[in-house]
Amino acid sequence: MSADYTALDLRPYQLVQIVAAIGAGRQSFGSERLNRVVQAIRERPFTPIRLRANVSSIHAFQNPGHDEDTPGGPLFNTKRDLDILQRLGLTPGIVMPAIDLFDLLLSAMPHVEDITGYRKDRRGCWPTSAQEADDYARGVAMGLGAIFRLRSSEERAQAKRESVAAIESAESLRIRPHHLMCMTCFYGERLGKLAPIEEDNLCELIVAIQRRPDIPITLVEGPCMVCPPCSFYDPQSKLCYLRIGIGLRDEKKDLDVLELLCLSYGDTLPARQLLSLLYERIPSTRLVCGYGDGRERSPSWRICDSPEGSERYRRGREAGLGVL
Repeated sequence: MSADYTALDLRPYQLVQIVAAIGAGRQSFGSERLNRVVQAIRERPFTPIRLRANVSSIHAFQNPGHDEDTPGGPLFNTKRDLDILQRLGLTPGIVMPAIDLFDLLLSAMPHVEDITGYRKDRRGCWPTSAQEADDYARGVAMGLGAIFRLRSSEERAQAKRESVAAIESAESLRIRPHHLMCMTCFYGERLGKLAPIEEDNLCELIVAIQRRPDIPITLVEGPCMVCPPCSFYDPQSKLCYLRIGIGLRDEKKDLDVLELLCLSYGDTLPARQLLSLLYERIPSTRLVCGYGDGRERSPSWRICDSPEGSERYRRGREAGLGVL
C-alpha cells in the first residue's frame, strides 16, 4: 500500500471538539472540514495531524490564521489552544499520527472543565461551556474505539486462526528482534501456566520453538508473526499503532537488540543459538526497554515494565524459555 503522509491541520481545541461531539452522540463535528478530518483518521488511524495555533512568539511560523471552525475572540482561542498544548506537553506546529495524538489527549486530559471555558471563580470574563465539558468526559470514557474504526473481534479472530495455522506449519519463523524479549517476559510471567491469548501470538511462537528448538528464526523489520491478531495492527499497511509512540519505541528496541547481538535484519539463526546469544548479551530489559539508563523522557518513549529491569524477563531468561 502506498502511504500518503500529508498532514491534516487542526487547532488544539478542535481535538476537544471532536471528542465532545462523539460523547454527545453527534454525527457532525462542527464543520465540513472537521467532518472530513474525522473521516480521514477513521479510515487510517495513523494519518498525520499537525497542531497549529495563533501565537506571537517565535512559533508564529506555523500560525493558521483565522479559523471559522472555532468561533471566539483571538485571545480566548489562543489561550485555550496553549492551555491544551501545555497540558499535552506539546508545542505549536508539532506533527503526530492521529491515533497517538488522541491517545495522548485521552490519557493526559480526562477532564476539560477549566479549558472548554473559563470558570467564574477565575474572573469569568470569557465564556464557559459546562455541557461541552460533560460531553467531552463521556467521549473520553468511550475510548479510542469511539474515535477510530479499530479492527472488529471477528476480524481479529480470523487473523488469529490464520496466523496460528501459519506458525504451526512453518519450517522457519519470522520474528522482529525485540519480540524475543517480549516472548521471554510472557513466558516468565506464566511459568507453569503457559496459554494463548487473543491479542498476539507470543505463546504460539514459544510453543513452536519448544517443539523444535533448532527451528530457524529470521530477524525481520517491523511487525512479525506475533502481530496479526492485535487490535491495533493494520493488515493493509502492516503497521502497528498500539499506544503512543509504539512504532518508534519498537524500532529503537529492535535496533538496540541487533546492536547488542551484532546481528542485522535478515539474519537467520537456529532458535536455540539465537536465544543463547540473547540471554548472554542482554541479561536485563534495562538495556533495551529501559534505554540503558532507566529514564522515561516522554509518553512516546515509555519504559516497558520496570526501569531497573523486568522481573518477568529475569524469570523467563533463567528458564531459558523452556528451551535452553
